[in-house]
Amino acid sequence: MSELIKKFKNLPNFFSLKGGSAEEITNAENTLNLKFSKEYCDYLLEFGVVSANGHEYTGICCSPRLSVVDVTLYERKHNPNIPYDWYV
Repeated sequence: MSELIKKFKNLPNFFSLKGGSAEEITNAENTLNLKFSKEYCDYLLEFGVVSANGHEYTGICCSPRLSVVDVTLYERKHNPNIPYDWYV
């Protein structure tokens, strides 16, 4: 288990959804035309999305406000100064 996964699991008020599949991650990368970091892919496979310590973290899910694809596309549209290879 990666250090990132361990740290998330130890946060106060930790809650996660079911992890995404490799296919869902690839589809998200293709939609955004980029590659996620290995750590982020590990996070997506393990959790999908996370809520912990009063914060919500985007990922692979059907909620537009928590979907890395939907939030990143929104930010690209409304904040054109961010680099195209960033994801939220």
